[in-house]
Amino acid sequence: MKLSVYLLNEDVKDFKQAIQRKYLSGKNPFVELPKMRKLSYECIAFVQSNKVKAPKWLDFVGKNFDLSNLALLNASNSFLIILRVRSRIFAVPFGFAYSALDRSRIEQGFGMRVTLNEIDPERIETLDTRNIDLVTKQRRTHVTVGSKVSEFGLNQNIDWIRYVSGKPTTKEFASKLSGSDSLAITTDTTINELGELCEELLEKFQATTYKKHFEFIDYLRPLKRTDSKVQKLNMELEGYLDKRLTQKVTVALPEIPESNIDHYKIFIGTRNSKLTEVTLESFYDFLNENPDITDYLDKVHIIGLDSEGTPVATKYKMREFIVAEITNASETFVLSLGNWFQVDNEYVRIIKETVKSIPDITDTLKLPAIKVGEKEGEYNERVGKIKNWLLFDKELLYFSSTEKYEICDLLTKEMQYLCVKKMYSSATLSHLFAQGSVSARLLRGDPRVEKKVEKVYSKMWSKQDFLAHNAPEFVYVIPTTKEGALSECLFFFSLINLVDHIRSIKEVGYKVSLCKVEYED
Repeated sequence: MKLSVYLLNEDVKDFKQAIQRKYLSGKNPFVELPKMRKLSYECIAFVQSNKVKAPKWLDFVGKNFDLSNLALLNASNSFLIILRVRSRIFAVPFGFAYSALDRSRIEQGFGMRVTLNEIDPERIETLDTRNIDLVTKQRRTHVTVGSKVSEFGLNQNIDWIRYVSGKPTTKEFASKLSGSDSLAITTDTTINELGELCEELLEKFQATTYKKHFEFIDYLRPLKRTDSKVQKLNMELEGYLDKRLTQKVTVALPEIPESNIDHYKIFIGTRNSKLTEVTLESFYDFLNENPDITDYLDKVHIIGLDSEGTPVATKYKMREFIVAEITNASETFVLSLGNWFQVDNEYVRIIKETVKSIPDITDTLKLPAIKVGEKEGEYNERVGKIKNWLLFDKELLYFSSTEKYEICDLLTKEMQYLCVKKMYSSATLSHLFAQGSVSARLLRGDPRVEKKVEKVYSKMWSKQDFLAHNAPEFVYVIPTTKEGALSECLFFFSLINLVDHIRSIKEVGYKVSLCKVEYED
């Protein structure tokens, strides 16, 4: 039997706290069932029976085909058992009963922790990862033969595991495990043994076996809803959103979208808008159209629909889409999937020390200050003329209609590839860092790119000068009004991202450095 098991937060003491109130009344409510015989554990059970709905495609075809004599209705039934083990409450849903659970009361990462504690580290089958950055990338990697984590291309600095599946170390416990917040377990457990299973799962959740192979998952520590820091962080986040800021805030889908999602609906009550894609701008547009909405992070919802308008994804609160970074004093916090995480201080220290070790050639290059209001293109052109450097900004290297690259913004005679971007936000810096690492890989791996650069370089200087420099250097040039070295004033999201791209550049044998540009008074 394959079961989905949820653990509720420690502050949930009453069974019915696990269920959203609206599912206990109204049309097709979940109804509590009487027990026919006593079980070895304390529990209650609910059923939602014969939930009937007409298929959406009826509106599309019904005007041209006579379907009046057919009772075309879709029906579903759901069952939910909630039980108590060692003062903790578990929920085991069947059918669509998982949608009735109060997601804000679910223990985050329960399923993943149990899975990582019990899984054979050599027999992992699937990983869902999400990078720690405002330019959020989600990826599902599945292998046909169970493998160790190193074979999944996981970057432990920036990839956050959200879901894992694989074979457990012992078949006596389960034949397969997978987990995120919930745990999916394939086992021979009966309803009578469910209490014993949950007791065993609680022990495995509290174990620390995972640290031997997956210690890096503790880089982000989830804050409990009752933590005093959470309220302060929420207030600060709401201040960002009320001002419609785009720095250090963005949105990302809470789960990897299914292929049958055609569009999304953002709504509160009867007010709704259709979204072709979910973006921070689309959220702000909806809030601007409905300025009277308060507590919008928890009251406004988004759901994925198919082409017929039928929900085909879990309904999520707006809060669960928001990705944000807030730094207070010596602490760094990240909001993701509706939950606040405190970044491990030792991890922060390691990342900052790594960035500090990158050569800073600000004093060597002596770049002129950027003028207030001056566009990056204008600045690059001005610097190119002052320094007598090659201007590559907007000069794409064309190979075909689909192969065109902007290798850098400026190229010096000493073969320094300058990539320039103002420090508006983590998102813009992500594009900057990617430009450098992508260009480095192209320069090393595609002879056509090097030939193109050589041709342009030789016209400006000479082929001999070009050949004399066998170790090009990529320089990230960042104009900012912030004081101090770049390693101290970059967003933490950006620091993590920078470390990853620097690693990529060094892997192909090139040097990399930083250069800060001041603003003119």
